[in-house]
Amino acid sequence: EEESSSTSSENVGATEGVPNQIVVSGFTNAVTYANGTYTKQSGTLGGKSFWNSNTGNNQIKYTGTQWQINDNAAPGTFATNPADTDLPPKSGYTLSSSFDGIDPEGTPALIKLYCADSRWLQPRCN
Repeated sequence: EEESSSTSSENVGATEGVPNQIVVSGFTNAVTYANGTYTKQSGTLGGKSFWNSNTGNNQIKYTGTQWQINDNAAPGTFATNPADTDLPPKSGYTLSSSFDGIDPEGTPALIKLYCADSRWLQPRCN
C-alpha cells in the first residue's frame, strides 16, 4: 500500500532514519481532529525531529522529558509518552488533562510511519 504527499514539507524527507510522515489514530469524540497525517518539519525541537499535522494546528514533538501530541491552536496537550527515544513511540501514550474546554479521549497510537519515498517505515527508513 502506497501513499504520497503533496505537502509543502515534502522536500524535508526522511533523513538519518527519521520518517517524513506519521499517521496518528485512536483519538475519539471531541479530539478526533488530532487524528491524521503529520509531516516532518525542518529543524528540531527538544533536540529531536518534530511533525506538524496537515492543518498545521497539531504537533508531535519531544520536550526534553517526554513526547507530546499537542494542539497548537488551543493550545494544549492531547497525550504524552515519557520515552526518551529517537522517534516518537507507536503506543503507550497517556491522555492529558482537559484544556480550553477540551477533554482528550481515546487510545492514541502512531499507526504508520512513512519514509520520503512513501514506503511504510519498519522500523526505520535506512
